Amino acid sequence: MSRFGSYRASVKRWGENSPTIQRLRALLWADTKRKMEVNAQAADAEQRRREAEAAEAVKAVQQRRHHE
Repeated sequence: MSRFGSYRASVKRWGENSPTIQRLRALLWADTKRKMEVNAQAADAEQRRREAEAAEAVKAVQQRRHHE
Protein backbone atom coordinates (compact mmCIF):
# COMPACT_ATOMS: atom_id res chain seq x y z
CA MET A 1 0.00 0.00 0.00
CA SER A 2 1.31 3.48 -0.81
CA ARG A 3 2.06 5.86 2.01
CA PHE A 4 -0.94 7.98 1.00
CA GLY A 5 -3.27 4.99 0.98
CA SER A 6 -2.21 4.08 4.50
CA TYR A 7 -2.48 7.77 5.47
CA ARG A 8 -6.07 7.90 4.26
CA ALA A 9 -6.91 4.71 6.14
CA SER A 10 -5.33 6.16 9.28
CA VAL A 11 -7.30 9.40 8.93
CA LYS A 12 -10.52 7.37 8.69
CA ARG A 13 -9.54 5.38 11.75
CA TRP A 14 -8.19 8.15 14.01
CA GLY A 15 -9.93 11.30 12.74
CA GLU A 16 -8.48 14.28 10.86
CA ASN A 17 -7.25 16.28 13.89
CA SER A 18 -6.19 13.52 16.25
CA PRO A 19 -2.68 13.70 17.75
CA THR A 20 -1.80 10.47 15.95
CA ILE A 21 -2.68 11.95 12.55
CA GLN A 22 -0.92 15.22 13.39
CA ARG A 23 2.27 13.26 14.18
CA LEU A 24 1.88 11.19 11.02
CA ARG A 25 1.37 14.34 8.95
CA ALA A 26 4.49 15.91 10.50
CA LEU A 27 6.54 12.78 9.72
CA LEU A 28 5.29 12.67 6.13
CA TRP A 29 6.08 16.37 5.66
CA ALA A 30 9.58 15.95 7.15
CA ASP A 31 10.21 13.02 4.80
CA THR A 32 8.92 15.01 1.81
CA LYS A 33 11.10 18.02 2.74
CA ARG A 34 14.18 15.79 3.10
CA LYS A 35 13.56 14.26 -0.33
CA MET A 36 13.09 17.71 -1.87
CA GLU A 37 16.39 18.88 -0.32
CA VAL A 38 18.23 15.81 -1.61
CA ASN A 39 16.80 16.38 -5.10
CA ALA A 40 17.77 20.06 -4.99
CA GLN A 41 21.32 19.17 -3.95
CA ALA A 42 21.58 16.64 -6.78
CA ALA A 43 20.27 19.22 -9.27
CA ASP A 44 22.81 21.78 -8.00
CA ALA A 45 25.65 19.28 -8.35
CA GLU A 46 24.53 18.41 -11.89
CA GLN A 47 24.36 22.12 -12.80
CA ARG A 48 27.89 22.72 -11.45
CA ARG A 49 29.16 19.69 -13.39
CA ARG A 50 27.61 20.99 -16.62
CA GLU A 51 29.05 24.46 -16.06
CA ALA A 52 32.51 22.99 -15.44
CA GLU A 53 32.27 20.93 -18.64
CA ALA A 54 31.22 24.01 -20.60
CA ALA A 55 34.11 26.03 -19.14
CA GLU A 56 36.55 23.26 -20.10
CA ALA A 57 35.17 23.17 -23.65
CA VAL A 58 35.53 26.94 -23.99
CA LYS A 59 39.08 26.77 -22.64
CA ALA A 60 39.96 23.99 -25.12
CA VAL A 61 38.58 26.00 -28.05
CA GLN A 62 40.51 29.09 -26.95
CA GLN A 63 43.73 27.08 -26.65
CA ARG A 64 43.23 25.61 -30.13
CA ARG A 65 42.68 29.08 -31.56
CA HIS A 66 45.74 30.39 -29.75
CA HIS A 67 47.93 27.61 -31.16
CA GLU A 68 46.72 28.09 -34.75
